[in-house]
Amino acid sequence: MKRSQKQQASSQSASEVRLNQAREDVQKYKSLMQKAQSDAKVTLQLLFHITSAHACFIALGSQYNRYRASQTDDDDAMYRRTSSIRSRWR
Repeated sequence: MKRSQKQQASSQSASEVRLNQAREDVQKYKSLMQKAQSDAKVTLQLLFHITSAHACFIALGSQYNRYRASQTDDDDAMYRRTSSIRSRWR
């Protein structure tokens, strides 16, 4: 009788050890999953900011291009005016 009780107790103890290990594994994977979700949120926020910054850069680039085009037009007009004045003095 004692022998079967000892076997049953050791079997129950081994089951509890495996159950505790399984609980620890679940907690570990749960915390890893939460960290991954948090990292994904941070990654999405960074991606949003990078995309926003890129859009601003593109907008500034197109504004600069329009500005340079208007300056070039002004420079061309100034050159034509000064050319006509220089040609009169020759």
